[in-house]
Amino acid sequence: MIEIKNLSVELDKRTIFENVSFSIGNGVVAILGLNGCGKTTLLKTIVGLIKPQNGEIKVDNKNIFTLSRKEIGKKIAYLPQEYPTYFSFTVKEMILMGRTPHIDNFKFPSKHDFEVAQNSAKEIGITHLQNKYFTHLSGGEKKLVLISMILAQETEYIILDEPTSFLDLHNSMIIIDKINKLAKYHNKKIIISMHDINQTLLCADNVLLLNGHEIPRFGNTYNLITKDNLSDLYKMDFEIINDKNKIKYVIPSTYYDNIKTTN
Repeated sequence: MIEIKNLSVELDKRTIFENVSFSIGNGVVAILGLNGCGKTTLLKTIVGLIKPQNGEIKVDNKNIFTLSRKEIGKKIAYLPQEYPTYFSFTVKEMILMGRTPHIDNFKFPSKHDFEVAQNSAKEIGITHLQNKYFTHLSGGEKKLVLISMILAQETEYIILDEPTSFLDLHNSMIIIDKINKLAKYHNKKIIISMHDINQTLLCADNVLLLNGHEIPRFGNTYNLITKDNLSDLYKMDFEIINDKNKIKYVIPSTYYDNIKTTN
């Protein structure tokens, strides 16, 4: 379990967020909030890249800041919003990089490492891309390669920063489907930051509403995604629609009014 208790972070003498508390023992937790509210900072703090002013982070009852980077890499796979590459790596080489925490310094990947990387490519469905150069791929293909890479890392926890950003609807839905399958069939515990509320409803069991200096709300996604909560979070009005299967769809009120007028 990852446990975050009363976490507060300050950068450049500016408070980013305060008193963040939540945990993940299974399934998917999504983080929603306005640009600049601290979603990326929170994820970086959880994986030990930023030290908080207050609070604690425990991974399987161990303080994250007592662990080495290699130890953290064996427990948590982290995929940032952007993953720059400065050399021409093939897809096969990119996926194999996920094995880095398991390979001793100055050692070459083992047969097992290659097998894990190959199986990860199969699981994500990108074996046909393995000999292509990563830099030559489309945005959607790159995201699938990176998800395959973190799957090869073989961690219990996965943290994804806006995994569907800059993707078209088709590729976004492929990513959402992979996230759901990783949680359901591989028992991965996943934390993701999101912008799209409706995509969040498709994949997140629980949601954290990160709202500046206010105490964040955390709980079941369907219970917490309400008109009042969203209005408070995004400073605008929303309509929430339920279909016959009780699945919620969220539409900004302005567009909902336009749709009603058109009909």
